[in-house]
Amino acid sequence: MRRISSIAICVSLLVLGGSSVGPRDALAQSPGATVLQLNQQAMAAYGGLQISRALELLTQAEAMCRQYRVGGMALARTYANMGLVEAAGLSNNAAAMHHFKLAVCADPNVTIDPLSSTPDVEVLFNMARAQAQSPGACRGVPQAKPLPPPQPLPIPRVVPRPKVQPKQAPVPIQASQLTRHLPVPQQQRLVPVPVFVEINPVVEVGSVTLFYRTLGERVFQQIPMTPMKSGYAATIGCDVLQTFDPTGIEYYIAVYGTNQQLVGTSGTEAEPFQVAIVAQRTGPEPSLPGLPAPSACVEECPPWNPDCNKLCKKDYSMCDSSADCCTGYTCVEEKCTLTEGGSEGNDRSGGKKHVRIPIVAGTGFGILPAETTRAYNQVASSDLSLAAGTAWDKFHGRIGLLFHLTPDMLLGVGFRADMALDFNGDVPFLRPAFIANFGYRVAGKDRSPAELWTLFGLGGGQFQHRVSYKDCRTQTRSPSGNISCTNVDDRDIWTQEDPFSQNYFRKAGYVIVEAGLETNLWFKKGGAFGWNFGLLADLLVAPNFAVNFDVQSGPVLRF
Repeated sequence: MRRISSIAICVSLLVLGGSSVGPRDALAQSPGATVLQLNQQAMAAYGGLQISRALELLTQAEAMCRQYRVGGMALARTYANMGLVEAAGLSNNAAAMHHFKLAVCADPNVTIDPLSSTPDVEVLFNMARAQAQSPGACRGVPQAKPLPPPQPLPIPRVVPRPKVQPKQAPVPIQASQLTRHLPVPQQQRLVPVPVFVEINPVVEVGSVTLFYRTLGERVFQQIPMTPMKSGYAATIGCDVLQTFDPTGIEYYIAVYGTNQQLVGTSGTEAEPFQVAIVAQRTGPEPSLPGLPAPSACVEECPPWNPDCNKLCKKDYSMCDSSADCCTGYTCVEEKCTLTEGGSEGNDRSGGKKHVRIPIVAGTGFGILPAETTRAYNQVASSDLSLAAGTAWDKFHGRIGLLFHLTPDMLLGVGFRADMALDFNGDVPFLRPAFIANFGYRVAGKDRSPAELWTLFGLGGGQFQHRVSYKDCRTQTRSPSGNISCTNVDDRDIWTQEDPFSQNYFRKAGYVIVEAGLETNLWFKKGGAFGWNFGLLADLLVAPNFAVNFDVQSGPVLRF
């Protein structure tokens, strides 16, 4: 009878362990060793996504522990693996907590296999360990039942099972679960990566931080996650993607309590989630709950890429061959021309516009202080007393030459000329001013159809404003040849009846301080021709003071 039992044990162990267990080893196997072999087979099935098969083998191991009164490490390992399969494979956190607690009660030193575990499983296991350490927590843990003398070990039947895929749909957060997060498996190149996580409502959250790094980096960067609906959200944005153009991104999420102590993580620094950056996604677009998927970033030329920064020509620039032209352009009749179906978005930084020339005209008005003066064309012999007020600036023209320091900053010089339109020859037809300008773009991009710029300037020159005053209509000539108003007592020209209106052009400047806004509307995306609209304010001092406002418009060129 003993010989038959030994043979049965040998056959059983050969079936369970495969070719790695020899006849001598099988004869020496104990029930505890058989339990551990069942655990090994179960975890191998779990690794192959045979969740039901893994749970069946672990149930056999538990039954063998009861039948042969196996305890200690073998029993604890069985319960720990059952908890891992329940949590990670079936998302049954309540059953997982129960088995983890039994495992700790059977062997307080039991641990979870780090190769099969996840951060969420580790959180559940640590919570179960804490519960098991409370007084009386291990009461009621099933003990081995008294049974008749041991019988020969049964020979388990190995029946192939179909593969069972883990559940993909998220399940409600259980009381023992810290976070719920659906990892981002892949994202298209140059598209921001949105990350969303839900935190168990029973946890008092102080802050949530997203740690990320591109493949090849050693140090994780961090982004604070902001509250959003039922969770927290953050986005790995264009600044990272445009600068590094990574082939992949690794990240994990850390949850901190109100005392800024780490409560738990989703993913870890040692085992972060990985996002594959691909040319074309095979799955749905990642997005934050209730929001559309993020838009693609504008591809820019990174400064560390020498090939990208090679100079190129475009938009009808002169060329010797197509090699001189930017991507998407062909040299046609010695001019770089956009090819049919070509993309302007792929051109290199050397093909961007670096110079622009606005040619505009406009009108305006000035705010002038009160003064006592004598106009160059007045008839009356007394000085004029003029109150503070506004005066028309007539017309002016401007032409500028501006250079890009960066895509968003300009520096250049402009020429402005006032046109007095005084045909009596008393004042020059044009009064010039030269102004050095600095511009900064506040809206729009290089290839946008519209741009908004702020302008600041400092220069020298004169503006002139048309000022109206009252003069005498009736005039007399003295024997000496002087002309004066007809006035009996010649004391006050304003007592003369019927004075008539007269105008003169008052000068302001020579120091000019300027600020304003201008908009450029381009006829073609990335083209060389457009239309400019501007609103400028000028402060003129030394020696004559005035505040001037100009409205202007005209064509603008860039190349």
